Amino acid sequence: MPEEKDQEYGKDPHPRERRWISRRMSIAPIDRSDDSDPDTILFKHYAIRRIVRLLLRNNIHAHDAMATAHRDDMEESDFEDEVRPDWAAVARRFTVNARYDPNRTHYQNGLIGYAFVDEFHKFCQENGLDILKMKDADIELVRDRVDECLYDWPSSIHREQVTTNFDYKLSKSWEDRKVLDVASLGTAEDPTHVRVVRLKGRYKAWSVVEDVSVDGYGMTPARYEIPRFHESVTPMEDYYWFGAEVVSPPLAFDSPQSVASIQKVCSVLRGNLRCHKPMEVSTGFHVHLGHKHGWNLLQMKRFITLWVLVESRFIHLHRKDRGAERMAIWCANLLDGTCLARALFHQDAYERFKRAGCKPRSSPGEKARNMGNMREHVDVTEIEERESEFIENIWQYTTISELTDAVSGAEDEDGDFIRPALRVRIRGNKKSEPPTTVSPGTIEVRTMHGTLDADQ
Repeated sequence: MPEEKDQEYGKDPHPRERRWISRRMSIAPIDRSDDSDPDTILFKHYAIRRIVRLLLRNNIHAHDAMATAHRDDMEESDFEDEVRPDWAAVARRFTVNARYDPNRTHYQNGLIGYAFVDEFHKFCQENGLDILKMKDADIELVRDRVDECLYDWPSSIHREQVTTNFDYKLSKSWEDRKVLDVASLGTAEDPTHVRVVRLKGRYKAWSVVEDVSVDGYGMTPARYEIPRFHESVTPMEDYYWFGAEVVSPPLAFDSPQSVASIQKVCSVLRGNLRCHKPMEVSTGFHVHLGHKHGWNLLQMKRFITLWVLVESRFIHLHRKDRGAERMAIWCANLLDGTCLARALFHQDAYERFKRAGCKPRSSPGEKARNMGNMREHVDVTEIEERESEFIENIWQYTTISELTDAVSGAEDEDGDFIRPALRVRIRGNKKSEPPTTVSPGTIEVRTMHGTLDADQ
């Protein structure tokens, strides 16, 4: 919703707007700087659920990892074709009937009320209605309608016994329906996902989380080609932006289904949401590469070697921001931002000494064997000296864990943690250990800029 900087709050410019976010923002701005602010939390939940429901509506297996409760004060959806039913008109069309018996007990009249709820469920199903969209006032409308249908019952006490139990069971059904709805948002499973050992439930389908590093402020007017005579139009400053991270389940690398799934998700997001194009400069596209049955040490050495050889060229395939100095803490070059690089090449002797513990240690015989293995896979005689020295050290490690520690991120001069463009998250000896939360058994490629172009 547009943010009117000089808007007189309290005067809603769109009084018929049903969405929670529009109603809330017509009152006062949302303080996005305070993560503990209730409205900030609701804004986050609203945005995430909005995206998840968009994916679900397009037959994409998605779930909301934050789906823990149903909010009655927040519209679950704001899609134009999901108009909330006119429950007053629905109630007028609903009819029930039961013969009056003055000898019935309270319990027996209660059973009639319960049976009327079953009839109402059947009525809703036949008319394509979902009680999830009801509010407390709507339940009262239907209860009053049941009371009207029993107009010929002479005893108001008996009528009240029926309607009270009707109200109770319908309210309980409504609450149960909300619980099921929240559960369905958090338990989706994509049938095409790769069955990885110890894979958490949140990664078995597409999911959406907040990325606090993406705030929308990176897209200043200078980064756009604003058409002539429209110089005052700066939409990036007129909206509250939500930084969303859309996460896929593990997908098979060589499967046409994986390609089709990615294309569909990108198309749905691009076609239905207001996204920056080009994507906001702080966004990134991360790919986690894994083996279903784990990595071995040779595979990791070969992969890291290949990356070192192509990284300086590979960065030029992406937008200029990815190679900028300020992006180093998010996707640093292996020859600059890793512990091994600091130990080998840092200009400060004390920094090299401090990082020396990550350098490989091996006997002369082991070193000779490792160098022989390296020469079978790569020729380092024709490459730059820094690359050659780095690769030779890579091939000297004798365990996966030692290699992982060597290419992990170091700290920059300001003490900030550096995330290499190739982030290795694997532990083990000659073969990788089963994945854990900290070490999921993947090599994460972080170089690419954010995009919704599935063909990139």
